[in-house]
Amino acid sequence: MKNRLFFLVTLLVLAIGLLLVSCPAEGVELYQVIFNSQGGSDVASVDAAKGMSIPEPDTPVKEGYLFDGWYEELEYLNAWNFNTDTVESNMTLYAKWTADTYAITYHANGATAGLAPAVGTKTHDIDFSLSVNIGDLERTGYAYSGWNTQADGLGTDYAAGGAYTANAAITLYAKWTADTYAITYVLNSGTNDAGNPATYTIETATITMQDPTRTGYPFEGWFASSDFSGSPITQLVTGSTGDKTLYAKWKVYQVRDIGPTGGYIFYDKGVYSDGWQYLEAAPSDIVLDASDYTHIFGYHRTVSDGPPVLVGGTSTAVGTGEANTTTLVGAMEGTAYVSNVTDTPTTTGNYAARLCDIHETGGYSDWFLPSKGELDLMYDNLKISGLGSFSALRYWSSSEDNADHAWNQNFFNGDQYSQYKGNVLRIRPIRAF
Repeated sequence: MKNRLFFLVTLLVLAIGLLLVSCPAEGVELYQVIFNSQGGSDVASVDAAKGMSIPEPDTPVKEGYLFDGWYEELEYLNAWNFNTDTVESNMTLYAKWTADTYAITYHANGATAGLAPAVGTKTHDIDFSLSVNIGDLERTGYAYSGWNTQADGLGTDYAAGGAYTANAAITLYAKWTADTYAITYVLNSGTNDAGNPATYTIETATITMQDPTRTGYPFEGWFASSDFSGSPITQLVTGSTGDKTLYAKWKVYQVRDIGPTGGYIFYDKGVYSDGWQYLEAAPSDIVLDASDYTHIFGYHRTVSDGPPVLVGGTSTAVGTGEANTTTLVGAMEGTAYVSNVTDTPTTTGNYAARLCDIHETGGYSDWFLPSKGELDLMYDNLKISGLGSFSALRYWSSSEDNADHAWNQNFFNGDQYSQYKGNVLRIRPIRAF
């Protein structure tokens, strides 16, 4: 019975003690301490009696920031020490935060000159101005064009001097754009091959230069200078840089050289103009068969039983043989009269101008009957030198003298004559190129 009574008394004393502890003594003033986390996680306020210390709360968190203690003022002048500082009034403690920082690293990415900018530091939630090319980065064959997140330039582009807003470290590579270089072709009257490009870059696969064409002129190569010095250029290899000018070199013929068809060059005008510079004689006379090696010039009539008439428009000058031939064939077509006698209507298509016009040899079909002046050059420059396999007989020119006569030349002594168009003489076609 005594033990039970003792237990009840003890329990009553403990209850009264707890009540006294949980309730402040009458007349004791409590102050509130507010924790302002300044954007961090919430921290509950506490009450404390004057002169009492307060327990340190759990550390708040804030994305992108490092917690750096509680301070008595927003200016962060006095840090609160939970071990020694005591509450003297209602108060607010302010969380101090230090923003995270991120390294911005620049990579020169193959530059052949200059320096990459120094590592930059971005502060959390504050835009960072990316560096321009302050180190004067250069790369042979390329132009600097900003920054990229990948060395191959296939990542995200960032403009030099632009804003970087992400809250993360980053490595930026100098972005290089291949320079485009021009290739200029000086064709010297030739025609370029469509396979020759107009531009290239340092990355372009090796270019094998294609040959241009120029009728009658063998191509001797592309050269880097207009005087054709040095070796011919056959390729632009990968890694080449700079604008290029390529000069086409064509074989330069001398009088008495073998020409493109195997005949001899007998005249050089000196410059290429009006589609030609050289005159070449065919390798041999026109011979239809073993017994038909001479041919008439042919008469032109406007009516079959009328007298011969002058075709007109032919010239004796050098450089006019082709036009003469075209004029004669255009007038007489396939019908030249063999006689100037009005009651002799016999015609033939095998007259001098037409036979030259339809002639094909050496892979060419642009032959014509030479003018009086051109015929004389053949004699002077080839026959006298024993070149061209000419006979010592007379040859027709394409130059009319009048309705009955045309000019020819004796290749025995070089004399020129005006003779009847019905005479049968040799013919040697020529071509201009």
